[in-house]
Amino acid sequence: VMAIGGLLLCAAQTPGLVLPAGALLFVYLLRPGTRVTVAAPAVAARLPFSVRAGWAIGTLVTTSLLFLTSTFFLRYMTDYVGMAAALAGTLLASTKIVDAFLNPFVGVLSDNARSAAGRRRPFLLAGALLGGAGLVLQFSVPVALQGLALTAYVFASLVLVWLSSVLFNVPYLAILAEMTAVRHGELARGR
Repeated sequence: VMAIGGLLLCAAQTPGLVLPAGALLFVYLLRPGTRVTVAAPAVAARLPFSVRAGWAIGTLVTTSLLFLTSTFFLRYMTDYVGMAAALAGTLLASTKIVDAFLNPFVGVLSDNARSAAGRRRPFLLAGALLGGAGLVLQFSVPVALQGLALTAYVFASLVLVWLSSVLFNVPYLAILAEMTAVRHGELARGR
């Protein structure tokens, strides 16, 4: 995901380059001047497929973070790092408590943010970049760490992963309502 984002960042800076429909969300995020607009005729029109597909690609970020952490974390910590299963499970569960407090906080920040890049874009970019860094830290525990230092390192890397997930996911889910002029009921029926 980080590599694709980096390539799209370079592509987004190239004037006149035509990108595939799936790259639209990333271009929207990476080029501050990009605006997604939808005409609002008398009869509500569907969002173009390219806009829907571009928005849907953002799910890769949140799904990757959740899948990698939920699926491989406990096994990595117990089998490769040598941490007790109860401690690894407790660390994972405790970061979900931190996550519960972060969600509304990031939501308020995102709703009230003022930026030349838009109010959601800085959070989306920060979440995507921190997510990559958090996963690298989470699955590359230094061999020399033992005891409390190991526990603190693992907890910090987990908090970074969940923070990045919240920084991306909360504004990502809110941005859909800002991409269309279609009323809620029509959006729910797929129009």
